[in-house]
Amino acid sequence: TPISEDEAESLPSIPQGWVWTRMIESCETVVDCHNKTAPYQASGIPLIRTPCIRDMQLNFDEEIRYVSEDTYRYWSRRCPPLPGDILFTREAPMGEAAIIPEGKRICMGQRIMLLRPGKLLSAKYLLCATQAPFFKAISDKVAVGTGVKHLRVGDVERLIFPICSHQEQTEISDRL
Repeated sequence: TPISEDEAESLPSIPQGWVWTRMIESCETVVDCHNKTAPYQASGIPLIRTPCIRDMQLNFDEEIRYVSEDTYRYWSRRCPPLPGDILFTREAPMGEAAIIPEGKRICMGQRIMLLRPGKLLSAKYLLCATQAPFFKAISDKVAVGTGVKHLRVGDVERLIFPICSHQEQTEISDRL
């Protein structure tokens, strides 16, 4: 859904040449994970669960779980995660994000969404945008739940953030 004029008027001003956009408009793909717990095994393909995503990093520590090739194919059938994609947590905790590093093949666990940047969007900029105070405030406003706040899939697709030229995106993400 494009941003309406009324909605745009309620948003903070942004520099000339920048525009407000929604996640679903600026990403090539926005996909939810398979919403069940994948069967673990002792080795194989790393299963990224929400505790593995903290401070804009993926953690492959001793807590990591693994899945088989068959489980990976089944759990990733809608959209296999690729290096450069962003993993975004919807819950437990809500709003953490990290870029899948080059050379890593992963399987997404529950409560995680894959954000694949579009042609006009740098992955590093999108990662920074998801962690910006304004974005966090918008996420908090649309979150649901009384005990544990979480975002629904449609809410993540409609989240708003500003987008600028690729050159500015690079400069911003390099500085941050």
